[in-house]
Amino acid sequence: MGFYFKWINLLVFFHFLAATPIFSDSFFSSNAIATTKFLDLAKDPRVFNWMVGIRRKIHENPELGYEEFETSELIRAELDKLGIPYKYPVAVTGVIGYIGTGLPPFVAIRADIDALPIQEMVEWEHKSKVPGKMHACGHDAHVAMLLGAAKILKEHESEIQGTVVLVFQPAEEGGGGAKKVLDAGVLENISAIFGLHVAPNVPIGEVASRSGPIFAGSGFFEATINGRGGHAAIPQHSIDPILAASNVIVSLQHIISREADPLDSQVVTVGKFQGGGAFNVIPDSVTIGGTFRAFSKESFMQLRQRIEQVITGQAAVQRCNATVNFLDNEKPFFPPTVNNVDLHEYFKSVAGSLLGINKVQDMQPSMGSEDFAFYQEVFPGYIFLLGMENPSIERLKSPHSPYFKINEDALPYGAALHASLASSLPLHIRRFRPCRYSPSLSTLSCSLAEDVDPKPPIPNPNSYFPKRGQTLELVCESLAFKGKGLCKVTQSGFVVLCDRALPGEHFIGRVTRKKGNYAEVTKVKTLTPPRDIVDAPCVYAPYCGGCKTQNLSYEAQLRAKEEQVRDLLIHVGKFCRQQLQLHAVMKPIVPCDIQFHYRNKMEFSFGPQRWLPRESLQDGPVDDSGNENYALGLHAPGFFDKILNVDKCLLQSDPANKVLAAVQECWRDPQLGFSPYNVHSHKGFLKHLMLRTGSKPNNLVAKLGVLHGQAYT
Repeated sequence: MGFYFKWINLLVFFHFLAATPIFSDSFFSSNAIATTKFLDLAKDPRVFNWMVGIRRKIHENPELGYEEFETSELIRAELDKLGIPYKYPVAVTGVIGYIGTGLPPFVAIRADIDALPIQEMVEWEHKSKVPGKMHACGHDAHVAMLLGAAKILKEHESEIQGTVVLVFQPAEEGGGGAKKVLDAGVLENISAIFGLHVAPNVPIGEVASRSGPIFAGSGFFEATINGRGGHAAIPQHSIDPILAASNVIVSLQHIISREADPLDSQVVTVGKFQGGGAFNVIPDSVTIGGTFRAFSKESFMQLRQRIEQVITGQAAVQRCNATVNFLDNEKPFFPPTVNNVDLHEYFKSVAGSLLGINKVQDMQPSMGSEDFAFYQEVFPGYIFLLGMENPSIERLKSPHSPYFKINEDALPYGAALHASLASSLPLHIRRFRPCRYSPSLSTLSCSLAEDVDPKPPIPNPNSYFPKRGQTLELVCESLAFKGKGLCKVTQSGFVVLCDRALPGEHFIGRVTRKKGNYAEVTKVKTLTPPRDIVDAPCVYAPYCGGCKTQNLSYEAQLRAKEEQVRDLLIHVGKFCRQQLQLHAVMKPIVPCDIQFHYRNKMEFSFGPQRWLPRESLQDGPVDDSGNENYALGLHAPGFFDKILNVDKCLLQSDPANKVLAAVQECWRDPQLGFSPYNVHSHKGFLKHLMLRTGSKPNNLVAKLGVLHGQAYT
């Protein structure tokens, strides 16, 4: 976790929707598992020494994000010894384990497993053996505590009502490992997820947390400011990028002091400044970089926009030019971490019972960030700080310090809390929605839905039947076959299909067709775009019916296809969903090495009039006379007689596209006298162009289908 644990004085007002607790008043009196004994079990030398040994092995061999292969191997070896089934690999090096019945409810507990690029300065027996790498944020302890919880829970597996999911997650330190774990599609039907982080300034045996925003959303930026280098003695012949960069850094702080609301905490910090290598030389360019943070997405996006404007604008004032990179691929944006209000009450009860109510602290929000927030955007989540300070022994350094240490006496507390939180929740759980923090800092909305029932009632489709022309507010849940988005009406569960709607997309749709048990809508307006949206590589993708999900990331497409196969196995093959998860009946989908240019045959049609999308018609009337309006391309979606004119198709090979472009360039020439085939009048000469690419380089066959007299050849 990239932050120091320093409390921030911030006045925050919360408004909660009416909600009921997720556990009953008789929760602890009816608890079948005596979770209070978990702490005694974790302190038992047999378990404690085992956790300490694991933590020290991991500490000696730190690995950076997505490189945690030895750490992952150690985790899997311990799970094998405990007899705990798991799924691997997940997000390259992650491991997902399962304890319990294999049936709902599913409660997850998470530990991050990656280290930092820091040279350890602590001299002790188990110092890092890898130069320049160190577990300086406590993730080695996180792994040890989660394995300790797994050991305790496995010994009480028969008492668990539901399934505990163990999430060993890679790449928390800026790599967005939580998002990749979610993208892998291995966390399904999770009712809640818990996480912890060691805190060197919270007393040992105590915990600290809060409901609502606890950590800020964060992003990174890097800017290159280009000038003109020269001798330092004659600066008038140069354009000094160091001076420009200095003005940029000062101006960036003005965003916070003069543009941001003082009650809406935001941070911009420049931590990188690289330029020049000699005392008497003005360099050609300077590179600066830093981080920016805020507690709401609205503030974050405004901050991001202003950072780019200030850098480019201030550089221009000094006659320089600047480029800004927000490192979206290398260091993805972390959303704000928002603890669920109901889970906060549950946590206080469990932790208070285990440690004593006076050992549960309320904390102020921190400008640090945590990729645990990605989980909280999908299902209810809760993260807390675990104390390990013992002033009588020594004052511990902050995380990310080369002198950072772990007080190993804290390990039993983390293991016991993990085990207690995960095992107790299924007894009285209700399904509830994640907290949604509003764009203004002052509002947090958390609401509960209906109780979970082992056999939930099936909504009656006839209880809500939308009428044609009616508009509905919908959220796309998944992809159905033929690229249609599958949605459900909130009131009744009535199924609605929408062409080109993507999973996670929140939109307004108008009903165009209704059947006995479903309706079809067209998208009118997108309210919230899907998380995995990308720019479609093909310019025809919005209009052509062949590639409806090109604007969905390839990883998300794979997940959707895998889910379709899984649903077929469940509904047609009568497999159990959890059997698919736990016993790997269904193997992971294998991605293709190439996403485009894989088809060896394509057929294009000729037509007397090209089909134009509605967006093109908004520019004014179109002249539909003359040969230039002839079309060669692919059929418009849903039409046998309308042709979308295309110059290339990314599905076929580059040589085939060159042939298509050459034909497009010449076939309309009036001197050739070619006429396209008309499917209505059955007149015309050119009907089809078929292109087939051979297995050898530049081996291609082009075939023209023509109508000669009454014969098609």
